Amino acid sequence: MQRSNKDIILLSILACLWAVQAAVIVQQFLGLWHAPLLVNDMLLAEVVERMAPKWDLAIYIAFIAVAMAAGTMIFKYYHRPVNHWFLLFEGTVTFLMVSSLFKILVYDNSR
Repeated sequence: MQRSNKDIILLSILACLWAVQAAVIVQQFLGLWHAPLLVNDMLLAEVVERMAPKWDLAIYIAFIAVAMAAGTMIFKYYHRPVNHWFLLFEGTVTFLMVSSLFKILVYDNSR
């Protein structure tokens, strides 16, 4: 089945939206690990935040892996025309996840 360019672009956007959602979930999951309590008692509060584990590389790898896997699965197994309402729903969910993550990061670090 030949796909139109519009369908290819929309399916690629869907794969990217899923990758952003996965990156937000991975970031929140990995954010549960903080510096050990022993370190917290021995150092100043400003230094403890710099001792927290850095998960940037893991989040980038998760984003790229999910984007590639989702793109491969969508183009291999999804042969119907693109449902625009589903794409709009996924875009809305992604926007809400990213904006809530932004607010969490801003307000959590402002203490």
